[in-house]
Amino acid sequence: MGDGHRRPERRLRHFPGVHMSAAASSPRTGQIEVPVDLSRRPDVLLRRRMPEGHQVNAWWMIGAFAGVSIAVVALLNLFPGA
Repeated sequence: MGDGHRRPERRLRHFPGVHMSAAASSPRTGQIEVPVDLSRRPDVLLRRRMPEGHQVNAWWMIGAFAGVSIAVVALLNLFPGA
């Protein structure tokens, strides 16, 4: 660490009314609010709401396997040799 390189200082944003130090008179602790509808989370793309206990038809998985297999064989046929 004595080679002259210093870590850049991290600046914390200040939010009025929020004190995060242990010395604060009343630190905010307790329960964390949990989102009720998980399908509305922003990190989920194209999620559909299905009734509880819904299962995907097995033919979709069979079709997906066949489609990927055909695509792989078709792509491998583009490269001659071997």
